[in-house]
Amino acid sequence: MYPEMTHKTLRMPDGCRLGYGIRANGADTTLMLIHGALCDATSLQHIALADDGQLDVLLPDLRGHGQSTDGTTEWTLELLARDMLALVEAEQVGRLIVAGESFGALVAARMATLRPDRISLLICSEPPLSPARLAPVRQAILSAMPFNASARGLAAIMGYAPSSDAHQNETTFHAVLTGTTVPLILLHGTGGSGSFATVVDQADRIRLSGVPSITLLKVEAADHLVLRAVGSSLVRALLAEQRASSPIPGVR
Repeated sequence: MYPEMTHKTLRMPDGCRLGYGIRANGADTTLMLIHGALCDATSLQHIALADDGQLDVLLPDLRGHGQSTDGTTEWTLELLARDMLALVEAEQVGRLIVAGESFGALVAARMATLRPDRISLLICSEPPLSPARLAPVRQAILSAMPFNASARGLAAIMGYAPSSDAHQNETTFHAVLTGTTVPLILLHGTGGSGSFATVVDQADRIRLSGVPSITLLKVEAADHLVLRAVGSSLVRALLAEQRASSPIPGVR
């Protein structure tokens, strides 16, 4: 499942078994990659292997995805974030970079608000800035999933009732990030060829301007899976900056 990585399982108090891959070579920085809904860790493994071993890597499956089970606790965004933080603590990592794609970006952002002291840099790719805009994508996700704990949990977190398609509440990326001090790179595409990408409009920019140390990186002609397209290049850029012992460009 994870080429060149060791597969492990961490059992959570509610019985959930979190499956994850790890490559620990003794580097001073660990990169955690968090996949989106309806995916698993294999969707990002090419990024995990892009740095020639110069970073340690954690490649988890969110509960209810891939090799991870649902558990018995009602899903919340905080629960999923604490799952990921439990992996970080179990592996006793040092300096940590967390990169999340789509729904995984929302989980990563929640991690940063819970434990800003544990995360040196947050990379959020195509986060759900406003669920109200994502109705077609969200409906496709729920339609493709069996109606189980995973579907109910994702629906609850995204603020929708899967049976009625009613909008219950709005969990926005901006709201989740309120108060965090972790430097943040937000990746977003422009859609290209009619494919879906998050629209970052002026209202978003105003709300996001309240987040300290944020850098918006727009990738032309990239779709919703922009992290998969540019992630390897981004990892190499981070490594170059690390070797130069200088700040990440644009992040203050």
